[in-house]
Amino acid sequence: MNLLDSLQPLRRKLPLLITLLLFVVVSTASVTAYRQLEQALVAATTERVGVATQRLALMLDESANRIRRNDQRIAALPAVVRFATTGAAADREAARAALAAEHAAPQGPATITFFDRRRVPLISVGRTRPAPGLPPNVQPVALPDTLHRGWLGPFIAVGDSIFVVSAAPVITAANDTGGFVVAALGLSRGQAKSLSALIGSNAALAVGNADGGFWTDLEKRIAAPRALRAGEPAGPYSGPHGDPMLGAVVPLHAAPWQVAVSIARRDALAPARPFIARTALTGLLVLAAGTLGAWLVVRRMTKPLGEVSRAAADFAAGDYSRRAPARGGDEIASMATAFNQMAEQVESASAELEDQAAELEAANEELRESELRYRTLVEYSPDAILVHRDLRLEFVNDAAARLVGASSPVELIGRSILDFSHPSDRAEAAARIRRNADHRETTASFEQRMVTLAGAVIPVETVGMPFTLDGHAAVLTIVRDVSERKRLEEHMRQAQRMEAVGQLAGGVAHDFNNLLTVITSYSAMLLAEQDTSAEVRADLEEIKGAADRAAALTRQLLAFSRRQLLQPRVIDLNELTMNIEKMLRRLLREDIELRTRLDPALGMVHADPGQLEQVIVNLSVNARDAMPDGGLLTIETANVTLDDGFAPLPPAGAGEYVMLAVSDTGHGMTEAVKAHLYEPFFTTKETGKGTGLGLSTVYGIVQQSGGTIWVYSEPGQGTTFKIYLPVARSLATPRNTPVPRIAVSVAPETILLVEDEERVRKAARRILEGSGYTVIEAATGAEAVRICETHPTPIGLVVTDMVMPEMGGRELSAYVGQLRPEAKILFMSGYTEDAALHHNVLAPGAVFLDKPFTPVTLTQKVREALVGR
Repeated sequence: MNLLDSLQPLRRKLPLLITLLLFVVVSTASVTAYRQLEQALVAATTERVGVATQRLALMLDESANRIRRNDQRIAALPAVVRFATTGAAADREAARAALAAEHAAPQGPATITFFDRRRVPLISVGRTRPAPGLPPNVQPVALPDTLHRGWLGPFIAVGDSIFVVSAAPVITAANDTGGFVVAALGLSRGQAKSLSALIGSNAALAVGNADGGFWTDLEKRIAAPRALRAGEPAGPYSGPHGDPMLGAVVPLHAAPWQVAVSIARRDALAPARPFIARTALTGLLVLAAGTLGAWLVVRRMTKPLGEVSRAAADFAAGDYSRRAPARGGDEIASMATAFNQMAEQVESASAELEDQAAELEAANEELRESELRYRTLVEYSPDAILVHRDLRLEFVNDAAARLVGASSPVELIGRSILDFSHPSDRAEAAARIRRNADHRETTASFEQRMVTLAGAVIPVETVGMPFTLDGHAAVLTIVRDVSERKRLEEHMRQAQRMEAVGQLAGGVAHDFNNLLTVITSYSAMLLAEQDTSAEVRADLEEIKGAADRAAALTRQLLAFSRRQLLQPRVIDLNELTMNIEKMLRRLLREDIELRTRLDPALGMVHADPGQLEQVIVNLSVNARDAMPDGGLLTIETANVTLDDGFAPLPPAGAGEYVMLAVSDTGHGMTEAVKAHLYEPFFTTKETGKGTGLGLSTVYGIVQQSGGTIWVYSEPGQGTTFKIYLPVARSLATPRNTPVPRIAVSVAPETILLVEDEERVRKAARRILEGSGYTVIEAATGAEAVRICETHPTPIGLVVTDMVMPEMGGRELSAYVGQLRPEAKILFMSGYTEDAALHHNVLAPGAVFLDKPFTPVTLTQKVREALVGR
């Protein structure tokens, strides 16, 4: 057999072997490269879907909070608050106009409905559908309460439109719920397009209610998008038709919603398809070239063939830069050249994959920058934010470090979060954290006490929620300091306590005045008798003096309880202060210096000048007693503006006020003393040196004048009392009505005496009959009405108590005006609480007699009433 014959089998088999070898090499390299590309694309897409879902959830949370804030803004519109407070028809139209303007605004709600406290709709603007009802869990509240932040509901569908229903309470000036504003906000196609731009054209976006019963792509209602549960990490799953999918679902914190982003696995692998096509084409070309070359290199298969074989082995091992030597122009050189061309094709494809990997790295870098931005937001949050796993702190922001007194957040890392819970609250705090960590639940706001590093106890509110940190389950806790809110609540409790004490003091003073009326009347009548001995007269004078001192005490009690009769007018506090300055200097000791700092542009106030003089005198006397070794007493006036954050705010609310300040450099007061400062009969002075009614009187006068009082004092540092009175709206001072001259004698008159207290009625009757009047008695208002209907002769005067069971004096006077138009009315009372006296001020022309009275004061008032006829 010659050489040619011996090469015949080789010539037949070698092309097949070379072709097979090239196929294996190309296939192996292509499959390996494709698998690597597939894994990279799946991982990158999964990460992109998870990040996009988290970002969308944050954006939707911000949108939900924006909807809440907008509803709260609408609920706080002055026209809406005014209508919720008054319910007047004019205010109703103003509120409707304000709500219509909100509806007509760009991106305004489709429907706005105002409900009253009883959940009855009163105003509705916008579309007829939807017409949302008030959610059942939105109830009237009194501030402070967490429901004042509003309510945001799930998605609803009306026809082809998708809406979100939200509600916010309308808070009146009295810090009470006057109603609710319920708005339905429609979703727009622009919102869907703007959100879809964040996830890419090949990804699907779905937003649904937290219960999974309603889903929408922000344009229409759709079926539930996936089977994964909210809060699970992003990953693969089977779609509705068994298609491989990649997706994630994230629950929202600010609304009962959840957001889902999904992408088909085939779409995620779309970038690999061009690579497969190029690789297949290259393989076919290589195989064709190899088969052709094999038939040409049979006679020259020596060392070059081995070199090509080694190059191919290195190439199959992953060295895409390996090249085969191509010497000469024979078949083996051609095969080497073809191999090298294939290697260049594969190397080019590999470089393209590296470029794609670089693009993924750039995307990851952008994601890290985004995470840094959100971390910056967390760092500068005013609330403390703590992330912990297994109770150990792994992240805290600067606000948390400041709250517990740490120099930096690093100082707290690794510590147990329960170290900062008060021992009494630690068990409850641990149970809530277990719900966050084990059951992946978000727990509602919880009020507890936090212990700082220095051992101080701070009242806080905490909210816990499940969180993912570095791919692992953790818990995020938000802590808010509520110390200021607690202080305001304590102010409220103090005011309520003072109101209760005032009611008691007023009631006691009223009943006591009736008793004093009997004592002063009978003692005066006995003193008027000529045959009374000197010894008995002296005893009667003592009785009368004691009754007068008791009457002075009851007047102070009535001032504290805000039930004394005022005679207000527009006055200048500067002028009033200068008028009593000389008297104050006589009250003070020589070792006390008096200074006045009066604002020359001071506004006017509407108050009783005599009562304000008593306020200044009482505060000055207290300041004198607080400086036994001498000191400085300063009286100041100024114009001030009070905002809603001032506590305690006067009844008129925020606005312009006149301030009167009395300051001393005395021994000051402790917190325990300040807690009882205005209570009647509370005093720190020695026995016999004070009644404890001075500051009680000041408190009552200021409150009754529509103002408020504020005190600052520290032991050893002195005390400052600041009184805030509303600026008078009008500078007009009512004219004094001339008092008619009282005749020395009057014709005998018939007087109807109406008094429910029998002893007072008997004493008054004796006095009036002793002055020559005919007196008819009535124990009740109803009895007095019957007398007016049946008495045969004229009745010149009706003397009536203001406060009586069933029918008061003012109501009786209305009947008298109809039945006996000729009769005059004289009112008398121990206090002026009756509803007929608006803010304790008598109507023009009315005649009033204070209890206790003497025979002289009673007869003078009777004559004054009769002569005024």
